[in-house]
Amino acid sequence: YIAEKAKVASKVGFDLVDNVAGLPVYREHNMTKENLLLKTGCVVRDSADNVRKMILEDAVGKPYEEWEDRLDVLEEDKEKHRRIEHVRWFPINVCGMWTKARDFVLERYWMTLENGTVVITYRSVPHPRAPVHPSYVRGNIWMMGFLITPQVRTSKGACDEGPQDTSCWVDMCVHFDPEGWLTRMPKYFHQRWAYPLLMRLVLLRDAVDRRKYVTVDPQLMFSALQSGASTSMLARAPSVKGKKALGVEEPEENTGTWGDWINVPLDKEPLQVRGPNYLTDKAKIECKEAAFDMVAADLFQTEGRVVHIASRPDNLVHRLIKDDGHPFVFVVHFTLPGPPYYSLVAYFVAKPDSMTVGNSFGDLLNKFLNSESKSFRDGCFKFIPRVVSGNFFVRKAVGTTPAILGKKLAQEYYGDGETYFELVVDVGSSSVAGSILGVVKGYATSLEIDLAFLLEGQEEEFLPEKILGAIRLVKPDITKAVPLPDYPLSELAQTSSKSAK
Repeated sequence: YIAEKAKVASKVGFDLVDNVAGLPVYREHNMTKENLLLKTGCVVRDSADNVRKMILEDAVGKPYEEWEDRLDVLEEDKEKHRRIEHVRWFPINVCGMWTKARDFVLERYWMTLENGTVVITYRSVPHPRAPVHPSYVRGNIWMMGFLITPQVRTSKGACDEGPQDTSCWVDMCVHFDPEGWLTRMPKYFHQRWAYPLLMRLVLLRDAVDRRKYVTVDPQLMFSALQSGASTSMLARAPSVKGKKALGVEEPEENTGTWGDWINVPLDKEPLQVRGPNYLTDKAKIECKEAAFDMVAADLFQTEGRVVHIASRPDNLVHRLIKDDGHPFVFVVHFTLPGPPYYSLVAYFVAKPDSMTVGNSFGDLLNKFLNSESKSFRDGCFKFIPRVVSGNFFVRKAVGTTPAILGKKLAQEYYGDGETYFELVVDVGSSSVAGSILGVVKGYATSLEIDLAFLLEGQEEEFLPEKILGAIRLVKPDITKAVPLPDYPLSELAQTSSKSAK
């Protein structure tokens, strides 16, 4: 199929019709409204293999949350370089007219030729797990892809431009039919509708170039604009609400806390989750109650990255279980990159009957807790952010789209199998997440943000979904994190060995 399309494309003539962010856009000579073929290309200043990895691993990023709703992987065979994904788009404004939401079921395949050229292709295919839904127009992409060609080498093995030049040329082609009423509109409408696809090459080019320059923390710039001076991140302060997970004496110079938190009032401000028939109708419902209550939160500054913080004998988890009588505690632990390093720890306790089997949430939670498959856990734990009050930059950086954290960030799992479970998220494992964190830091002290956690229902028996727990952080100030005291390694090791699952 690829060879056939390549043969056809080699005989096609193109006209220069437009440009997107400095990239020329070419259109086929004999294009019809039902069969639109566009192409563009540019130099990307990295090796062909590195560019391939960035595209396949989605390391370019997706800042266009206003047009791409969600991407679900339906099948994947890494050995055969093949994947089938279901992509859904929000409605797009084309020349002042709103199009209906569209979705695509795309088969992705890639290969490397003997001369080092990399081919990545996408084409529309049917799939039983992605039936046509009345809320979407099923678009048709005959072929879309990247052709990544390395530089010509001399007889001595060096590039024509010099031994240090590892750039490559990337062509991108899109051959598609948007379907729906767009097929009755002029060709220019089709062309404009496809521009978000072509923007992926712009993002790729800019992401590669940006890595070659010094990274400036947006916090410094934004703080300077707001207060006229940069701020220091070296201050110390106690924990939230006077509830310290550790028995730490507060330094004399500290006079406040790092912020406040509350349980998200889901009864008044519900969140959208998958409904009971989501696999067939893609319909979401409002979730007005969480299965776990939020009881405490801590922000610690640490000498290095800390994991399994609940294994410390002085951690709040043990008091919640022994003194307060809670049968089970779910701990979500975000480790923030440094130095200095930080740990944001949220503690959720189970409500009565929330872990009982025989219902969609209880069955999925028990499967998640007892699973020995890291890939299952990584692909199941979902996160929904919501900025309640905050700056425009933060709202755009954080967004509101649900995300499977394990697909983008490294996660670790700890617990004793009976009374608590700790899920550790390494925010520093993703450069994109680190950049977003930098923006959030700059406005954190004027920010209110909801962090909701749930398990994704990927099978009918685990639907509808239910929020596991949700916390609202109110004006958190990372400069006032509590220093995490050292603990004797012998005692930590002894506790860890008892609680490791």
